[in-house]
Amino acid sequence: MWVVGFVAMSIKYSEVVASIKFRKLRDDGEYDAGPFMYLKSAFKVKSIGKFLAVAYAVSLLINLLIAAGVHTGAVVDNLEQFSINRWVSTIAAMILVSVVVYGGVQALVKITDRLVPIMSVIFILGALGVIILNISNVIPSIGLIFKYAFQPSAAVGGFAGAGVAAAIRWGYS
Repeated sequence: MWVVGFVAMSIKYSEVVASIKFRKLRDDGEYDAGPFMYLKSAFKVKSIGKFLAVAYAVSLLINLLIAAGVHTGAVVDNLEQFSINRWVSTIAAMILVSVVVYGGVQALVKITDRLVPIMSVIFILGALGVIILNISNVIPSIGLIFKYAFQPSAAVGGFAGAGVAAAIRWGYS
């Protein structure tokens, strides 16, 4: 799994570098950047770049439809546990997504400005609820942390993590 993580980090790094290299400054001071721009601009034969940019856009739309269906399905399934009709929750999700998509970044910022504090409170209350329900396990858990923190396997893991961090730091600088 960690190999997949390193490959994904390398891909992301190369995407960011290419995106910055091939970005274009618009008249309003904002940049056009991303895969569409570097795929279109990076090739000497412009038709290849345009084809790849269009292919990327089409595959992204297909992926978006699949991902939206999966996530909406998960939300609908969870809300069904609270006796909320599947049609009602699906239409509500469609309306929320439409507001964000058609409203642009400003609508997304307005919505997340309201949702993030609510989500934070729910998360904190949920974590406190789990701790309160398992209060008898809190002290033994802290004891286990200290017991296993000083085992040889913890030291090996710490040194390995520090070595990887140093390799990444020296490799990228």
